[in-house]
Amino acid sequence: MKICLIALYSPYGDNPFTRLADILSIFKPLTDEVVLIAPNLPETVKHFNRVRPINIKHTNHLHRMPSRVLRHLMVQLTISWHLLRVSQQIDLVFWGISAHMLTIPMLVTKLLRKQTVLYLSFKSTEVLTREFGAKGFLLPRIYQVLEKVSYALCDIIVANSTDILDQPQLIKYKRKAYPVACPIRFIDTSLFKITRPMTQRPKRVGFIGRLSEEKGVLNLIKAIPLVLEQHNDIEFSIIGDGRQSEEMKETIARDHLANRVKTIGWLPHAELPRYLNEMQLLVLPSFTEGLPTIALEAMACGTPLLATPVGGVPELITDGETGFIMADNSPQTIAQGIIRALSYPGLEEIVSNAHSLIDKEYIYEATVERFKKLFAQLNMV
Repeated sequence: MKICLIALYSPYGDNPFTRLADILSIFKPLTDEVVLIAPNLPETVKHFNRVRPINIKHTNHLHRMPSRVLRHLMVQLTISWHLLRVSQQIDLVFWGISAHMLTIPMLVTKLLRKQTVLYLSFKSTEVLTREFGAKGFLLPRIYQVLEKVSYALCDIIVANSTDILDQPQLIKYKRKAYPVACPIRFIDTSLFKITRPMTQRPKRVGFIGRLSEEKGVLNLIKAIPLVLEQHNDIEFSIIGDGRQSEEMKETIARDHLANRVKTIGWLPHAELPRYLNEMQLLVLPSFTEGLPTIALEAMACGTPLLATPVGGVPELITDGETGFIMADNSPQTIAQGIIRALSYPGLEEIVSNAHSLIDKEYIYEATVERFKKLFAQLNMV
């Protein structure tokens, strides 16, 4: 089987190529060759066996709407041209990261009679709201129309979590939806593992992630004084960076929390296991999520999770069994959740259950098996 993988992954961030590299790793034992069409590809892509990269120019940082629309049109025409060039050499087109609005090349693929899999990794409505807010009117609506056309053109829709399939614009296309989640996530359990048992860890609560509005980190900071009123022996670590970094530091200083909250900034990925093994609890007070990788990494390291039930989190955490779920992310609820989790009598059992879930569902072999079943349904393997 030969696959054409099309992705508009962001070339920005801490480690932007990771998710795309994960897809290529998953496809490796399932395909004879992958034709990869994506923007601004790094040199490291050449090290992947049986991957033929086709690099295109693309940027998301054009502010004027006419420029953004023109750039998007040019990207679609470029991808369409490359699809025509390789059409005789591929069996299936997999529309990966952020490729759900590429309607022109999708139409070309339909005319070429190639099977198409559309992969959704997030709720597009939440992303558009976050990017444009109340100011956006025309461009978000154009995106939504393009998105619906993509749903109509593809053969099967696959999601990172089943929660994504509940979006109103997908109701009409439910018959195309693959019934189970296929997260492109797997954990290297030789790196992310338990190196320090819970009984030997300091009484430390942590947050790891992007410091931005959707992650709810300011609500966590506001919850800390409420926790310390009842338990003044708890330490807090905030690891990450983002646009709310300064506001977070100002809140910490205003509430006189500097001696209880350590802010660390971004860490290299390989250093995260050490920090996770120094925590008794990781808090994810997000307003929105896909399937957070840090949650899987924490579970692999034996660090219990306290999270809001957004995105793919409820598929990962069952309250009192594999972690802890909060009803909302208000400071009061976060504080109550932290106190409950740290004093929970069955904490060791939760750690064991969570660790077993990672070994069963989120190692590389399990992820490959999920996609093998998907391709088998398409009669491709």
